[in-house]
Amino acid sequence: MITIQMSEEHYLAGLKGYKNHLHDIIVLSKGDKSLTHLDICKKLEGAWRSQVSWKASPLGKTFYEFAFSLLEDLRGILGVGSWNLSVGILRVFVYSKDFALATMNMTKAQC
Repeated sequence: MITIQMSEEHYLAGLKGYKNHLHDIIVLSKGDKSLTHLDICKKLEGAWRSQVSWKASPLGKTFYEFAFSLLEDLRGILGVGSWNLSVGILRVFVYSKDFALATMNMTKAQC
């Protein structure tokens, strides 16, 4: 196992660059076909309107990370909480420095 050591100061300074980021998960019904990254971006462009500037990065296991240009845009998206993508629900949550994809459990289901 490879590890990298860094000071707490450098670690916290690096986290400041993520203050405009959200983590998201797409919750699908049993049997639903997963959406592609392009499909998700197209659906969200319409839902989030053009005035919101963002970038999406797939993390795997239906998790995404969204980076917003403005903190106000992030707050508007976070305030809604969930977005219906027709095939699934996009649930947004605050970026966490402790986020680890390997340990994330599915605790929500679409009903």
